[in-house]
Amino acid sequence: MGGSYMDRTHGCDEQSKRQLSNIAQRPFINHHIAPMPDVYVGMIAIRLSLTADDLDEKPLQTVYNQINRYVPVGRNQHQIFCAETKC
Repeated sequence: MGGSYMDRTHGCDEQSKRQLSNIAQRPFINHHIAPMPDVYVGMIAIRLSLTADDLDEKPLQTVYNQINRYVPVGRNQHQIFCAETKC
């Protein structure tokens, strides 16, 4: 079937635009795709000198739990988040 993507990609590099267009044309796309915000800014990973032994589990678990609670993932999670924040 294939779909489309809304061309709100100003500020987006050409390679990302091509990828969005290619994905939108896949037969399993029902109507449209919606790129995530990081398509505009990219992502950078750096290697740190830290090891797992340098990290305290409790603060990491707290951060993980907050991210898990406030970053909506999937339809059900989005509904829960919106109910809690009145979005």
